Amino acid sequence: KRGDGYALSDAFMTAAIRCAPPGNKPTPRQIANCAVHLRAELDTLRDVRVVVPLGKIAFDIITRHLRERGYASSSRPLRFGHALEYKLEHENARPLMLVCSYHPSRQNTNTGKLTQAALDAVFARARSLLA
Repeated sequence: KRGDGYALSDAFMTAAIRCAPPGNKPTPRQIANCAVHLRAELDTLRDVRVVVPLGKIAFDIITRHLRERGYASSSRPLRFGHALEYKLEHENARPLMLVCSYHPSRQNTNTGKLTQAALDAVFARARSLLA
């Protein structure tokens, strides 16, 4: 939020779902309706090197979009898990790294499934991949 002392640098933040679905469970139709926005954003981003999906839903959506663009994992099948990372290859573009994280929802943070240290570690890893 504004004034919190944080600033985005060398990063772009977006949402795969643009609405608050009932029960926090987006339907396939809601995902499809929002896809046009993510596709348009990806079209404008020319130098993406690392993607950090926050949660399984974001992971599923971004991997689907990246597959549509010709990216694939050459080493192993993609599956979601906190701090898992994948190198995605493309025939005509530089490789892209995917570093997964649990979503920082109240459910995950209040239960300790995702700690501040674990989330910080994911973003530190993403930053190190850019170096």
